[in-house]
Amino acid sequence: MWKWLSPFFIFTTNERKAIITILLASVVAILAPKTYIYFIASNDKREFSKADRAVLAFMKEYEDKQLAQLAEDTSGDESYRGPIFDTAGFKYRPKEKKAIVYFAFDPNLIGEEEWMKLGLSAKQAAVVENYKVKGGKFRTPEDIRKIKVISEQKAGELIPYVTIVKVNELQKWADQPKTVWAEKPKLLVDINQADSTAFDMLRGIGPSLARRIISYRERLGGFVAVNQISEVWQMSDSTYHNLKDRFTLTSIPIRKLNINNADVEIMKKHPYLNYYHAKAIVAYRTANGEFKKLEELKEVHTITDSAFQKILPYISLN
Repeated sequence: MWKWLSPFFIFTTNERKAIITILLASVVAILAPKTYIYFIASNDKREFSKADRAVLAFMKEYEDKQLAQLAEDTSGDESYRGPIFDTAGFKYRPKEKKAIVYFAFDPNLIGEEEWMKLGLSAKQAAVVENYKVKGGKFRTPEDIRKIKVISEQKAGELIPYVTIVKVNELQKWADQPKTVWAEKPKLLVDINQADSTAFDMLRGIGPSLARRIISYRERLGGFVAVNQISEVWQMSDSTYHNLKDRFTLTSIPIRKLNINNADVEIMKKHPYLNYYHAKAIVAYRTANGEFKKLEELKEVHTITDSAFQKILPYISLN
């Protein structure tokens, strides 16, 4: 067997040096931590422990004094988070209390949020509200002292701000007759008689649109139907539908267009006729003579039935 293993234990000089170096490095790596702990760290640990115990004793004594001083007025108060110590640097740094806002209040009417503003913790506020849910009532300011989670000192701070609203006063206020305001009558505007100021008083119609309504009415010769006002430029559908019940129409003499003697320039100015309508009417009249009846206007090739119905209230034969 040795003959079989012996070739594995034959090394050159350099190989033997390398093996010895590796073995020594391994021994150092294994023994170094233990040597440090025994000769160095143990001494430091003993010295640090003495200093640490002294600091912790001081911290404990100081914190006990602070807690004892604040115990009465912060009993169960989560808004006070107590002093703490920075254990990394052994520095004392107190945590601040939340700001307390005192105001006149009826404990029967306020909720948890208001109790917390007055300096109670969330748990204390929940206890008070639970007391009220179960039928508890505060009939006098002194009844605040019945709530066990509120310290005597805290109750003394709150009592001067307590104002109990009597039940009969609440009922008296509830029974007071409610003021009923008479609805203002809606402003109605006669679209054939109103001036621009009257139109401007309607919600959704400004000075510019009011002037355009007046101008359109003049060009037409007068309105014969309320829905014609929706044809005014920039009169939106929504504005018209919101205001159509506010528009009235008084029948007035309509200024009519004489189709037997009006020229192209006059006719094309009417909102229901354009240049091509006017030119075709004049051409038809020149070729066939004067119109004998209004229905003849439908013989003009540019005048459709719908166009004729729109222009009919505004034309005459003489």
